[in-house]
Amino acid sequence: MTELDRLNRLQTLIQEARRNVLYALTTDDRNRQVEYADRSRSADGEVLTNIGRHVEWTTKPVAGAALQKLLVDWRAYLAVRDQVVGEILGGSNREATDNDLRNGIPAFNLVLTDLQAIKQFHEQQFAFNIAELDFMATSALYRDRILFVTGLTMLFAIVVALAAQKDGMFRAVRASEDRLREIISSINEGMFVSDRAGRVTLWNPVLERMLDRPAADAIGRTLDEVIGHREFDALLQSIKTTGASKPVVLSDLTRSKATGGEGRVFEARVFPFERGSTVFLDDVTDGRRVAAELQHAKEAAEAANRAKSDFLANMSHEIRTPLNGVIGMTELVLDTDLTDDQRECLQTVKSSADGLLGILNDILDFSKIESRRLDLEAVPVAVSDLISSVLKPLAVRAHQKGLELVSDIDPGVPEGIIGDPVRLRQILANLLGNAIKFTQAGHVILSIRCEKPQDGRCRLSFAVADTGPGIPREKHTAIFEAFRQADGSTTRQYGGTGLGLTIASNLVHLMNGRIWVESEPGEGATFHFVVDFAVTSVLLTETREPSLAGVSALIVDDNAVNRRVLVAQLTRWGMRCTAVEGGQAALDALTESARAGRPYQVVLLDANMPDVDGFTVAEQIAGRPDLAGSTIMMLSSSGQLGDATRCRQLGVSAHLTKPVAQADLFQAIGQIVGSTPAKTSATTLKTPLAERLKVLLAEDNPVNERVAVGFLTKRGHRVTVARNGVEAVAAFDREPFDAILMDVQMPVMGGLEATAAIRERERRAGNGHVWIVAMTAHAMKGDRERCLDAGMDGYLSKPIDRETLFDVIERRGVGPVPLET
Repeated sequence: MTELDRLNRLQTLIQEARRNVLYALTTDDRNRQVEYADRSRSADGEVLTNIGRHVEWTTKPVAGAALQKLLVDWRAYLAVRDQVVGEILGGSNREATDNDLRNGIPAFNLVLTDLQAIKQFHEQQFAFNIAELDFMATSALYRDRILFVTGLTMLFAIVVALAAQKDGMFRAVRASEDRLREIISSINEGMFVSDRAGRVTLWNPVLERMLDRPAADAIGRTLDEVIGHREFDALLQSIKTTGASKPVVLSDLTRSKATGGEGRVFEARVFPFERGSTVFLDDVTDGRRVAAELQHAKEAAEAANRAKSDFLANMSHEIRTPLNGVIGMTELVLDTDLTDDQRECLQTVKSSADGLLGILNDILDFSKIESRRLDLEAVPVAVSDLISSVLKPLAVRAHQKGLELVSDIDPGVPEGIIGDPVRLRQILANLLGNAIKFTQAGHVILSIRCEKPQDGRCRLSFAVADTGPGIPREKHTAIFEAFRQADGSTTRQYGGTGLGLTIASNLVHLMNGRIWVESEPGEGATFHFVVDFAVTSVLLTETREPSLAGVSALIVDDNAVNRRVLVAQLTRWGMRCTAVEGGQAALDALTESARAGRPYQVVLLDANMPDVDGFTVAEQIAGRPDLAGSTIMMLSSSGQLGDATRCRQLGVSAHLTKPVAQADLFQAIGQIVGSTPAKTSATTLKTPLAERLKVLLAEDNPVNERVAVGFLTKRGHRVTVARNGVEAVAAFDREPFDAILMDVQMPVMGGLEATAAIRERERRAGNGHVWIVAMTAHAMKGDRERCLDAGMDGYLSKPIDRETLFDVIERRGVGPVPLET
């Protein structure tokens, strides 16, 4: 029977009750009249109250309207009845009996029974609803666990309303109850609800299996009876004392098996609400076991990683030691008189050794990054000098392939930043080196812009663009993965480890930056990365005066990119620029300006132009007296032997190798026009070779000894050799030295111990501080720190680069050595 059916039946029964009451009131039995009149008032009030309550319970449109009609109808009947009773009884009650009116009129029993049934149904449903809403309000921290339960409870009221409107309320309610039971059963944790008296009112199936107690045995009993177990004392105490406070989480609740064997570990979450508590119980035994296994696996992996690092360190030492001999001896022999064939063979040997060294460095760097053993420095960096140091060694490779290597630095880029110069240089070298490797014709451009400068910080945006083959869109992500290249044949064609982009990408991410590529096949590629840096003025060079303002310049270059970059640079300095693309166009422009009486003060000539090269143009200018007023600067990409001599013969005032650093170009033009004195960069300051140095070399490997001695003696220094640390300390005791090159790993006494002994002697004697530089084949993280902590002033990793060695030795006393990483 539906809700509306019950309401219709109630209406019928009330009408029947009315007829019976009216009949009783008109009977001739005066005693019954008095009894009915008196008792009917009490029954009427009870019926009316139940109807009123039902109206309050049922707020839905259809049921509410029906009940309102019923209430109005009943009140109208009471008014008529009271009038009839008053007429019969004369307004006063007669003596009444103790018979119950409801036993006398059966219709009233049916009415009250229906009303009581409806009342009980709604009280049960709404009580459940309220309890669940209270539960929800106090369970915000665990809302995801009870979302379905609460949601279905809230949905229940809506389902009731819709079902009542569609004459299907009871079926919908039963369906929603079934669904609620299904959801509670599907929760993968144990769950029970207890009232304020501590009696269980809900016990889900998971908890039945978890605690081996069926719901029928738990519901209605106290918690002490159901889960009274000494291991659960903390849980019981929490439930009893939390009241309506915040949720409580209890961990490491253990319970032994009754049959013996492995005990179980539980985690409980107690959510108190006004009428009791809801508890979720989770068996975390398996999870704890897995966590322990994962921890063990992690420790094993870390041990394996340490073993790998140790292996790489040993491998580095074993490979670098003979490699130092190969590279060093090759350089020494290349400095002697050789036939062309001999020189070509030895240059191939050195190139191959350098390639092997590059692969070794890539593997070591990748290992450091992978094991998170690479830390970044934060030191002042001169941006222009760093870019110049990256481009100059790469320029030779670019020019050998006939490529233009161009740098385009926006004037908004600060002169000094705080960062890791070694790793920033490594990122740029990897990106530029790849661009040069894969580009067969055209150009490679490095662009730098400053984005969002504020509060002493700036975001530098770097872009390396090439005119190479391009990269398919689907490979844009894969190329940054280890040992991956855009084409599987790339390694066979170009060589390399496939780690360059991976290392660059990881270094950018270590700097909290972002790296990506834009490319399409056949359209070249542009690699971008952005990093935020703090700006510093520590390395600012002297302020450039506007001494070049108004200076006229003619730029002659067949490459449009070079022309654009040079025009932008010179224009920033206030110069008036004209750019042409060939030798004949240059001669025409020079002739026209001379005829107009406004000759160009500076002519920047590209030495390597097709048709008419820069030297030919310079020769033609030198042969024309009307063009003698222009000062010529030659910009050469090839750096060929004899270029400097040809420039002097043709009267060229300056010869610069591209790509030209902005600072170098500014200084050269300033010197030419006679308004800017030459300056020395603080970042490249080096002690001039005004004296021959006494150097103590501590090295146990004969090959490495011969290489170092060869380098130093050819430079004009005097060298004393010690084969171990004991001999080095003894030599220091015998005579003073300007510098000591100390191998770290030596027999009898190593370099670290020898350095400590020398520093102790200096401390006791108070006779100064000798310059000690470590030489080691180790190149792993921590090696440099150990050397510096032992009292050394510098650190060189083998194989030793000759120019770096000279720089470190001859720099002594001037300032800190630019340490390698």
